[in-house]
Amino acid sequence: MKKTHGHHTASAILAQEAFSAAADPNRFPEQLAFVKPWQATRLVWNTSPFFFTNRNLPFDPTGLTVLEAGGYNPLLGKAYTEIAAASISMHKSQGVGGLPRRGARKEYFKPLEGQPMTSSLFEGVDIDLVARREFRIRCRTNSSDHFEVQSRRSGCVGA
Repeated sequence: MKKTHGHHTASAILAQEAFSAAADPNRFPEQLAFVKPWQATRLVWNTSPFFFTNRNLPFDPTGLTVLEAGGYNPLLGKAYTEIAAASISMHKSQGVGGLPRRGARKEYFKPLEGQPMTSSLFEGVDIDLVARREFRIRCRTNSSDHFEVQSRRSGCVGA
């Protein structure tokens, strides 16, 4: 277990317990009337150079899976790093804020439990569920800031 803020440590402990409990039919048998046990593919730790350098430790990304998270979402008109900065600025218990920025941002992931990964965070994960089901998501129109309901199969439909 990595040393972090108390709430980070608590959520990490709960995530590890949930990873195992979700696949255990004996853990919460009363819930099996509504759901079936399911084993997640893997549990990962999202780390960063900051985590290590802040503790005067060398950062070695060997063996970590890298994800470029600095992309731009044209639907939202913002970079993911801008959304992250707004999020941390609203996290009052952290006592920090973030300046909006655009550009490259690497995130590093280390598998803790489950199947290994060598090239992608979603390696071995069945992501075809999206193709088999119709989900409703929101999209921004070109003419205004009002939102409409979008179907993955039919595109934007009137609000």
